Amino acid sequence: KTSKLASIPPILTLHLKRFRYGGSGRAARSASANHPDNGVSDYVGPSGSAKVEGHVKFQSILDIKPYLTPKLQDTDFKKAICRLFAVVVHSGKNSHSGHYVTYVANMKGKDWWKMDDGKVVRASLNEVMQAEAYMLFYRVTNHPVATELKEAVDAKSAASVRIMDAIKRTEDQAKAAEEKKRAQA
Repeated sequence: KTSKLASIPPILTLHLKRFRYGGSGRAARSASANHPDNGVSDYVGPSGSAKVEGHVKFQSILDIKPYLTPKLQDTDFKKAICRLFAVVVHSGKNSHSGHYVTYVANMKGKDWWKMDDGKVVRASLNEVMQAEAYMLFYRVTNHPVATELKEAVDAKSAASVRIMDAIKRTEDQAKAAEEKKRAQA
């Protein structure tokens, strides 16, 4: 059985199932002990949660067209490409404890940064792609909302440039008039 997306947001957020719930602490620990390669931590939290460990392969560029309804494929999403721009990583043994680190790409997607509390350092794409992702954030390229926002930002930027040019011209004219006045005196 498959599902298709009838609509998509400008930011596609994928939340990976990193915790297993259920069972008492002792039962869950013994089940994990019987299957040591299952990637589930043997520490079970107060609610019976255990961390599902291990790397899940993900892509930096994702084509979601196969997952869209035929109707949506025939609209603005003839090319439904998503670009990874953030990865959240959880380190810890269960859903009640641990630490979060986030990798974020700049707007051009060329540089990656690792954000760990107050510490921000540059990261390589390879480091990002090897992370044990908990959440993935993709920007949907050519999404109508994103295109509309870009056009609005571009229009405001152009208006700002025109205003700054007008201010500069006015300042230059005032300066020229002042110099002329001094020369005549």
